[in-house]
Amino acid sequence: FTVEKVGDKQELPKLPKGDGTLRYAHGGKILYRKSIPVDNGYKRLSVTGYTLKECFDAMRRKESEIRAELKTVGNETLCTAMLNWLELCKQHEVKPSSYDRLCITFNSQVKKMTIADRPWKKIKTEELQQAVNALIPCGYSWSTIKKAYDMLNAFYTFQTRRGYLTRNPMEQCKMPAHENILRQEKEIVYMSEQQV
Repeated sequence: FTVEKVGDKQELPKLPKGDGTLRYAHGGKILYRKSIPVDNGYKRLSVTGYTLKECFDAMRRKESEIRAELKTVGNETLCTAMLNWLELCKQHEVKPSSYDRLCITFNSQVKKMTIADRPWKKIKTEELQQAVNALIPCGYSWSTIKKAYDMLNAFYTFQTRRGYLTRNPMEQCKMPAHENILRQEKEIVYMSEQQV
């Protein structure tokens, strides 16, 4: 190790490349940061402690927890993961009527997709695009397909922000154009004042 002097504080070792970095944080604690490989990218971890041993032990525990969690999460089907996301997050985040609408979309469109029983982490952009496109011949309106598309996008955005994915596979997935939808939107007809 080479050492680094920080003011009057104890010298901190400079770790080999790939093993992370150490520096002092507020309150005299040592901040230990490290990036670990996750799927096709990296997840950055941070721990603090008053001694180097505390930091290294905390980082080992955190790495083990993350790897175990990623392994469990990685095998969960899209259907199961989305249902958990709906119940744990969306139910308390949106109005009851909006939550009911999400449940209808989940049960009527998403749950019936060919990708629903596949591990959600392994589903690629092309497969998501095929699943969205497969809603067209089912005779759904553009707005119904958009609700399913938005739901998939929100779910994958949530998982990406949690650090379970390095990028959202829905980012490159496109909504079908209005002209390609078999069932056209209903024209809204307004009543005249006399009819009212």
